[in-house]
Amino acid sequence: MSKTVSNKIKIPAKILEQLAKSEKLKLSGKNQKALEIAENILSTDPECAEAAEEIADNFLVLGDFKKARSAAEYALFLDSESSIANFVLGFVESHHENFNESIKFLRKANSNQSNNPEILRCLGWSLFHAKKEEEGISTLLRAGELDSKNSEIFCDLGVCFLQKSNFKKAAEFFSRAAKIDPEDSRAQEFLKIAENLQSKVSKKIV
Repeated sequence: MSKTVSNKIKIPAKILEQLAKSEKLKLSGKNQKALEIAENILSTDPECAEAAEEIADNFLVLGDFKKARSAAEYALFLDSESSIANFVLGFVESHHENFNESIKFLRKANSNQSNNPEILRCLGWSLFHAKKEEEGISTLLRAGELDSKNSEIFCDLGVCFLQKSNFKKAAEFFSRAAKIDPEDSRAQEFLKIAENLQSKVSKKIV
């Protein structure tokens, strides 16, 4: 997730340069290299919350949720308002299907960094699966308005409508996701499922 460096504590120019380098590497998909830079910063400055945030975010992308949680908890210890740390913890809780806990962290992240489509996507998903379906879908739709080129958002919307047995709407969102990213195998697979289910329902009606 993209970040905004906190202005609460003045960060030395040298560390800012290293943080910027780590962020650039992360955004280009070079997470291991980005992680090494962030870990080096934290080893020399254990109170650098921004470095802890970078570590948490990179571990999240790499799929190491245990280390992502640990780094995020440390970032929150350093800065209780950290939107990135709250996002990471919310994502991890959602991954483990602890949706109510996830919502608490993601709402905090959203309050500190509003209109971030990735935060809203994860929040919408957790809300929907915490039986707050209308709020979840409206939150996902808001995320889609903010980032209309994000196939994951529309794929998530498709899954939600699939679970509501609205196969036509599900197919529409999966189709949109597939058009945005033709290599998104998840969208392609779910589109076939939604279309097949829609076809079966149509035949029963006839």
